[in-house]
Amino acid sequence: MSFLDPHKNDSELEVQRIIHLQSVANRLPDEFIDTKKVTKSHIPAENVPARLEVPEVTLTQTKASESQICRKRGRPLGSKDANPRKRKEHIVSINHDANVTTSNVSEDEIPEVILSEDPIRNEQDLDDSYEMSINYAHNSLGWNRKEIKMNDIFAYSVAVEIMDEE
Repeated sequence: MSFLDPHKNDSELEVQRIIHLQSVANRLPDEFIDTKKVTKSHIPAENVPARLEVPEVTLTQTKASESQICRKRGRPLGSKDANPRKRKEHIVSINHDANVTTSNVSEDEIPEVILSEDPIRNEQDLDDSYEMSINYAHNSLGWNRKEIKMNDIFAYSVAVEIMDEE
């Protein structure tokens, strides 16, 4: 079957050459340490020498708990900006003039219906059953799913609303 593929012999010879070069390189690893003699590649990872020499230097840095001096993006530390940046300040204004009256109401005066209802359940029911129309921002029309009967008349009215918009 090898006679059907004429490129097979060429590719096998190329693979054998690569394997031979790898074996030569493995036998002489010290020949390629000098990076000045090695041809530079356009791939940065290939330009890195096989062995890296890391000098043993004691680092003289401040402790992690101490903060470092704030650099001013290349400018001297004592320099001042000609136009300093404006800081955003949030001003909170409280209206003290509003007259608010509060009254204490006993539980006997509150109807039992209000006390017995579960407000979380009611909010979920309202969210599930209430649906805004497509153009709610223009006409504030909303639909309650529980009250609307889906039939041909409702579908026709929705289609007419959509066509009127266009």
